Amino acid sequence: MSIPLHPVHGVNPGLALCFICQEPKEIILFGQMNPRRYGEKFAALCEDGAAPRKATYDDIPCEACKGLMEKGIILLSVDEHRTADPKDPYRSGAMFVVKEEAIRKFVHPPKLLKEILAKRLAFVPDDDWDKLGLPRGQVAGIPPA
Repeated sequence: MSIPLHPVHGVNPGLALCFICQEPKEIILFGQMNPRRYGEKFAALCEDGAAPRKATYDDIPCEACKGLMEKGIILLSVDEHRTADPKDPYRSGAMFVVKEEAIRKFVHPPKLLKEILAKRLAFVPDDDWDKLGLPRGQVAGIPPA
């Protein structure tokens, strides 16, 4: 396998962010950004074939988020008004972890419940977040084991 070098940026590194917490996860070496190779989504983020310096490239969580998902369900506050892609909503900065039993108790549509339990993640619009009285700031919820 070879990396086609960018004529200006060389190996053209980018920083992959965790889909959940948006913290840096890994460095990716792209070389020349080609829409056919990387898809239109990433090509749109690029200027002159340069890789985006920071972006979410997949939905695989970082190690810290994997650990939180083992303890419970991660809730993320999202701003629906600033969201362009409903599958990757704009995070407004709050994260909370709840036990699976709480989700089973309060989420009623079976299809939605099944999806949340499988993904171990749920996006909560800011208005609903505030109505629920969930805290903003650092990760909160299930105490450490």
